[in-house]
Amino acid sequence: MQIVDRTIYVTKYVGGKTNIDAFQSGDKKQEGLTNLLQGRLGAHDNFLLTGMRVTSAKVEDATEANWEEKIKDADFGKLDPAIANGEYAMLNEQTNYSDENASSCFKYAFNENSDGIYILENPKLFKRNKSVKVNFKFAGAPAAGTIMRVELIGVMTVQK
Repeated sequence: MQIVDRTIYVTKYVGGKTNIDAFQSGDKKQEGLTNLLQGRLGAHDNFLLTGMRVTSAKVEDATEANWEEKIKDADFGKLDPAIANGEYAMLNEQTNYSDENASSCFKYAFNENSDGIYILENPKLFKRNKSVKVNFKFAGAPAAGTIMRVELIGVMTVQK
């Protein structure tokens, strides 16, 4: 067993939506979309979350049907106001780690001295073989063509 730095990420199309479950059981592990299979940690993968980054990109001509093909054109780095002014909740299976938190913390994490990482005051342990849930309620619907990326930053145990 070894401990490694890890960023778990997922990318979702959010144009016209007012909420989203970032990690879902139907997610397939695919480069650029997510590095987590079916929204679950592996059998030996405990993950200690220490920070988060949420960004979005507006991709011209991206739709619900074709956004995965257009991901290569996404320039993540800002946060759509509808997302920033909403809320998020975080769960590991049935354990609620946070509920109704202001998503504006991700917007304010972008400043001259930071690359947009929101550092948690209290790290959260996501247990192996359990689902990871980060749910967002937006303050409105982001514009068509908006793609959101959620990055969970921390350390993970892996089989050596």
